[in-house]
Amino acid sequence: MKLKASLHSLYSQLGPGGKRAAELFYSLVPLRWRKKKGFWRYLEFLRKSQWKSADWHKEYQTGQLQQLVQYAKSKSPYYIKLFKEIKCNPSEIKKLSDLKHLPILSKKTLIENAGLFLPEDFPRRQLVSNSTSGSTGEPFKFHLDYYAVMREEAFTVRHWENCGMIYGEPTVYLRSFIPKGRQSTYCFDPVNNRHYFSAYHLDDKNIELYCRKMATSKARFIFGYPSSLEVLADYILSHNIEIFFEAAITGSEMLTDNARIKIEKALSAKIYDWYGLAEPTAIMGQCPAGSYHIFSEFGIVELLDANGEPVEEEGEVGRIVGTNFTNRAMPLIRYDTGDLGVFTKKRCSCGRGLPVSVKSIEGRKDDLLIGSDGQYLPSVNFYSLFANLSGEVSRFQLVQRDKNKFILRLVRGAEFSVESVNRIREGLSRRIGESSQIKIETVDKIMPTRAGKIRAVVREYNPISTVKEEQHEN
Repeated sequence: MKLKASLHSLYSQLGPGGKRAAELFYSLVPLRWRKKKGFWRYLEFLRKSQWKSADWHKEYQTGQLQQLVQYAKSKSPYYIKLFKEIKCNPSEIKKLSDLKHLPILSKKTLIENAGLFLPEDFPRRQLVSNSTSGSTGEPFKFHLDYYAVMREEAFTVRHWENCGMIYGEPTVYLRSFIPKGRQSTYCFDPVNNRHYFSAYHLDDKNIELYCRKMATSKARFIFGYPSSLEVLADYILSHNIEIFFEAAITGSEMLTDNARIKIEKALSAKIYDWYGLAEPTAIMGQCPAGSYHIFSEFGIVELLDANGEPVEEEGEVGRIVGTNFTNRAMPLIRYDTGDLGVFTKKRCSCGRGLPVSVKSIEGRKDDLLIGSDGQYLPSVNFYSLFANLSGEVSRFQLVQRDKNKFILRLVRGAEFSVESVNRIREGLSRRIGESSQIKIETVDKIMPTRAGKIRAVVREYNPISTVKEEQHEN
């Protein structure tokens, strides 16, 4: 790692021309030599383990959980104090169901105590800093273990391979790229063989350029936020452009059924959705059969109701709570991700032993609006409303400012009319309550967040005294 750090320091001191030359030289180095042997060994382990039985995965998770709680209790100042306060001995955690004896970790608690999770004797040279995007207004920095980063990349590569991709082949990214200064909205990374396109500049002029560049990229796979790919798909379909990808890998946002259909049609590509988060506590990915497999070698995923109990009914929505095995720099046990998933008892036909108890991802709890009667309103209610108005409204964003105050931003479609406004207002009133005040604004575009995501449903209103999810936060 010292050699790698020295090379990185040398690279950072080079001018633009020197950096381009260094990148070109490095891109010629075979991929198998760029990664440590530990990465390739772990990837090979993951390639084989996914096909092992469900019982094997359960036994593996049990062993990893026991090691994790012992480590946290002996090394992490936060967990040393917590285990003492709740009078729990790690030896009492003998099976997966024993997790219920430990409290759920909220994001608020993690932010307030971030420095206490890092073991005092942890080697500082192995630390990697990261941060959340802050799309929900709560960005924060946290620590990762160097080896945890390496292993998480191996999980990512396994997912790519399951989608049919060859690690290192040309790929297109419509996400995670922020142009700086006068930098172009498109750039090519020769080291990783990736074509990056800015998700912040999705106007007609740029998308026309994007389509031309993508067509000549020789890439079979495209990665993107669902919202960004949907904007791209709208342009492709409206301009009758022919562009082909073998697969699209989506993530970081909720993927609606309507968006999936539109993107797959426009790109002639099958979508493989991916679930992960900056705080490394849960990973799931769709297999060729369409199931969301929980990557159980990475950690434990629970779906819990408002009272913290496991959801057990087919189609029931639960909070996604994750426990990670790999990150020793900041062990996180039963972390409330803020995301919602739909439970299923059905098994997958692909033959993998990885669990598939999550049927679909329903978005964040911040995407749940609250109606005038106090009931939660999942964002799918509004996606379905506007799916029936596709010719009249090309994009929308619904923001809840207060209990009965909403702002609806609309990008008008070719068939938009005064009658469209009446139908929209009537449809929203049925969903959020007749007494609600709805201000409708027409705009040229919906602005993305700092992370380049376009959020269609945003709740700024947070009645702490009545929100169920606050009942058992610690």
